Amino acid sequence: MRVKIISWNVRGLNGSDKRDTARKLIHQWEADIYVLVETKLEGNIDGLIPNIWENRWMGEVHKEAMGSSGGIAILWDKRVWKGELVEIGRQSLTGKFTGGFKDKVKEWWDSFNIEGRAGYILAEKMKLLKVKMKEWSKENKGNWKQRKEDILSQIANWEIIQEHRMLTDDEILQKVNLAMEFEEIAKK
Repeated sequence: MRVKIISWNVRGLNGSDKRDTARKLIHQWEADIYVLVETKLEGNIDGLIPNIWENRWMGEVHKEAMGSSGGIAILWDKRVWKGELVEIGRQSLTGKFTGGFKDKVKEWWDSFNIEGRAGYILAEKMKLLKVKMKEWSKENKGNWKQRKEDILSQIANWEIIQEHRMLTDDEILQKVNLAMEFEEIAKK
């Protein structure tokens, strides 16, 4: 699988004309992952980033600018990649991307060793694939309602701690990952 990653110093996305230019280029490039640096966006930017790449399956993490410099946004297609925020640095974001469901299905399919006529091989592989997909569904989706409640409870605990003291970078990262997981589950 070939991966197309675009890392681009956008030199600011505050103006609507700059965001329009970025939107057009992103549409033209058709990459899998975009890393936009020097966005110079701060404040409530949650609504701005999704408008840059009009992809309803877009995953996104961002770090606001500090003053008139910095700002990073990482965008990816969630149908292809599973993204996870690993670390928030002073002026950096570290993400981890793993292959999506298509890769998992191909891996399973290739792992089945069946001998016989073509029709028999196809039928047996389909049966085995169905079993694997059911197992995967139980492991990865489980009881969504319960998982949502668990995540909200964990986030609430972090907020109580945050009222009494500053959170460490690791604790902030855990809270952000929980919020991202909740957002992902809530869409389903």
